[in-house]
Amino acid sequence: MRGLLILGVFLVFHYLGFRDYTCVLTGTSPTGDPGDSTAILIGICYTLLFFITITITPILLIGSLLFYLLLQFFPEKKPEEVVS
Repeated sequence: MRGLLILGVFLVFHYLGFRDYTCVLTGTSPTGDPGDSTAILIGICYTLLFFITITITPILLIGSLLFYLLLQFFPEKKPEEVVS
C-alpha cells in the first residue's frame, strides 16, 4: 500500500530531525550559513513530504480500504468452463 509507504518515509524523516530544517522557508538557516544548499534541500523535501502525507496519504489509505472491502463483499467471479 503506497499510503503506508509514504507515511513510513515521512516518519523516518521526522524522527531523523529534518523538521528543524523547515525554517529555510522563512529565509533562515538552521546551520547559520544562508548558502547551505543541503539544509535548503532537506527543508524543501521535508515540507513537500509533509504536504503529500497530509493530502494524498489519507486518500490512498481510504481508497485501498474501500477496494479491499469491495473485493470481500463482491468476489471476482471465475468464468464458467465450456464443456464440449
